[in-house]
Amino acid sequence: MYQKEQINQKYIIEELIKADGFCIYKEKPFLTVSGLTELFILDHRVLYFSSTMRNFLTDSMVRLILENFGIPDVIVGVAIGALPLATMVADKLGLPLAYVRPQIKKYARKRLVEGIIPEGAKTIIIEDVVIKATSSIRAYHAIQAKNASVLGIVSIYNQKLDSMFENLEEVNLRNVSIYDIDVLLEHSKAIGFLNDDRYQEIQDWRKDPENFLMNTLNK
Repeated sequence: MYQKEQINQKYIIEELIKADGFCIYKEKPFLTVSGLTELFILDHRVLYFSSTMRNFLTDSMVRLILENFGIPDVIVGVAIGALPLATMVADKLGLPLAYVRPQIKKYARKRLVEGIIPEGAKTIIIEDVVIKATSSIRAYHAIQAKNASVLGIVSIYNQKLDSMFENLEEVNLRNVSIYDIDVLLEHSKAIGFLNDDRYQEIQDWRKDPENFLMNTLNK
């Protein structure tokens, strides 16, 4: 039986590491927009420097859209990290593009959604990294306010947090990603980027990321 070739998840991880986009904390953990104190951050924007990686990311995202959701009417990027990716995906599919701001613009036309999302349109939300899915859900509500629907979320990476799954389930949304934290950690350890101690520290952090730092300090 014919089996479709899998997206090369290891390739993107190796390229991210080469470009210094997998950033492990040195002295203090990172405080991120998700509200969590995290032991690492992923900067996929460094990959946009390479046309080869831009094509890889775009083709991978398009494949995930078509395999999981079908062709939407509009591609919607979440500002600001996902905007280049959403633009490339929309161009590849020949579809309209819109994006959702973090908050309503306080000047000019004071919009939350930039671009045109027609009433009744079926959309796909494009994300860079999904941690707790708060920005994705904010975009979902903004799209619904336009009387349009969201087929799903397609992202480069997701952290597989319990809170992410719970938040998405509340609004009946599904996220599919090129790769996730399990693949990231296992392959980074396999190629020697993460040593045993750092790997185990991140695995311990995953058990309770909301309270990891406080629990560590209280030991």
